[in-house]
Amino acid sequence: ESFIAEIEKLVYVQDEPFGSSSIYAQFKVMQAASENGLKVMLDGQGGDELFWGYKLYYRFFLLSLAVQLELIDLMREIRHISNSPLGTYRAVIGEMIKGLFSFLLPKKFILKAFQISKTADLHFIKTDFLRSYAERSEMHFELMRHTNPADFAYKMFTRFSLPQLLRYEDRNSMWFSVEARTPLADDINLINFAFNLPAVYKIHNGWSKFILREAMRSLLPAEVAFRKDKIGFATPEKEWMKKLKPYIIEIIRDYPNDFIDTDYVIQNFDRLNQFNFFELWKAINTVLWIKMLGELKRGQEL
Repeated sequence: ESFIAEIEKLVYVQDEPFGSSSIYAQFKVMQAASENGLKVMLDGQGGDELFWGYKLYYRFFLLSLAVQLELIDLMREIRHISNSPLGTYRAVIGEMIKGLFSFLLPKKFILKAFQISKTADLHFIKTDFLRSYAERSEMHFELMRHTNPADFAYKMFTRFSLPQLLRYEDRNSMWFSVEARTPLADDINLINFAFNLPAVYKIHNGWSKFILREAMRSLLPAEVAFRKDKIGFATPEKEWMKKLKPYIIEIIRDYPNDFIDTDYVIQNFDRLNQFNFFELWKAINTVLWIKMLGELKRGQEL
């Protein structure tokens, strides 16, 4: 009920389309903090980028071990992969193949494959508009073509993942007048130290963020310090969308535009919610954003 009541406010607070409803969960955390009189909060943003907590880091880490013929280390990591968020040998092989292909195949081929895969995930965007911005896949190519996990980490920290997450957090926290401090993303000495650490201190025996886990070993329960799965601000998105369907379709019908194929979204709502939720969310989020801009413009004209 709160999500339905506040979804348009959230779009206004963020001021641009965003990736998932997990941003709403963070929004509610900041609200709860404010209601409980908290003025300053510490947040762990930057930890995954600095100490290699995301699954993608395994792709480049394992590939780098193979390329450098560090086969003993490679076999050790594969043997302990159950400690990682990848979990299975099959997932390891898949990640290494993806990394190898992205490095070895010609750039033109990779860009074309990426454009095809993204177009398949963006049916809700009108074809002409999508085609006109296809060259932006160059950025994704630049991020993914590595055999050095440290280079990948640098781009995640400075250009891709972290700046986006910090923006979400800043918007959400400031809306409730909460100062969110992110020491893992702000402490230049810690950042320099982390980037100069050998890879084995970040992924070791399958564990992501290994040195951070070891540092916390005496301070946190083992089930926290050595938790294997990785979940962000998870929300029951699909259940929410089922209840929101009449509301969303009404909004989409009312706001035709040059970017979103609203007929496609309406006709495929249930299928998208079941099998391709992020495509559905992106369409909804973008329409709400366009709607907000229109209302702001009309307000200024009045």
